[in-house]
Amino acid sequence: VYSLQGAYAKAIDAYDKYMAGGLYSADNLVHYASALFFDKQYDKAAEVLAKGKAIDPDNFLLKRLSFYNACETGKYQEGLDEATTFFLVPDGKFIWQDYLYYGRLLNEAKRYDQSLAALQQAQALSGNNAHPEIYKDIANASLNNGDDNAAIEAYTKYIEQAGEAAEASDFYQLGKYYYEAAVKDSTLAAGYLAKADSIFAIVKERVPSSHLGVLWQARTHSLLDPETEKGLAKPYYEACIPMLEKNQDKYRKELAECYRYLGYYYYLKQDMDSSKLYWNKILDIAPADKTALEALKNIK
Repeated sequence: VYSLQGAYAKAIDAYDKYMAGGLYSADNLVHYASALFFDKQYDKAAEVLAKGKAIDPDNFLLKRLSFYNACETGKYQEGLDEATTFFLVPDGKFIWQDYLYYGRLLNEAKRYDQSLAALQQAQALSGNNAHPEIYKDIANASLNNGDDNAAIEAYTKYIEQAGEAAEASDFYQLGKYYYEAAVKDSTLAAGYLAKADSIFAIVKERVPSSHLGVLWQARTHSLLDPETEKGLAKPYYEACIPMLEKNQDKYRKELAECYRYLGYYYYLKQDMDSSKLYWNKILDIAPADKTALEALKNIK
């Protein structure tokens, strides 16, 4: 009953007491391992699954859960071997999660075409787009396969179908997909960067206390103005600095990026006092920074 309610911690506690009696079946172990798996106790789940397979090595549900669990614990080759065997079961009643985990394991094995085929099968079986999160895996495999447009399309579908459940982190990821696509393809860069900018603006709007949205807007505009002639990134880097300076020790690298841009911007504008100000700010947090030291030497 606890498992059906999703109260896995309580279910595990009840199973622990039951298992202590020593009289249990492979079916009991399936349910126990499932509760542990869904409670993210993967190492303990692996122990229970091993006991189950020792009792009933051909148990279909144990085989299923075993390769799921191997994927979650980073034992990708082991999981892939188990999954390959699992799909050879005659008349197996395979479900969408089977293909999802199989796709993930194939992705880790760099078998991207096969991964995408499995993930698309997972999507087809999930029905009525009830599990839009599959599109995240499709996006990841597409990106690994070198298809930025397919990755963008898949992640966009995820956000569209997730609706209100889509988080700021999802928009952030999609923005980065557009940004990376622009880095790789200069002929389409302007369009990609325009989309990236609008998406990072959503991140900034949703989490105004975070520097990530505005920082990536700064990087996006810097890419639009590679010679810093127009200073397109300037207002965004300036807006970042107060947020980053609140936790200077954690964000030294990001702060140095902001200061470096502004130091160079003012150098190009022949405003040497302002330029020196920002190069010196870099030295305050990174005294051995070669770029800042060289810039100050040239200004003198």
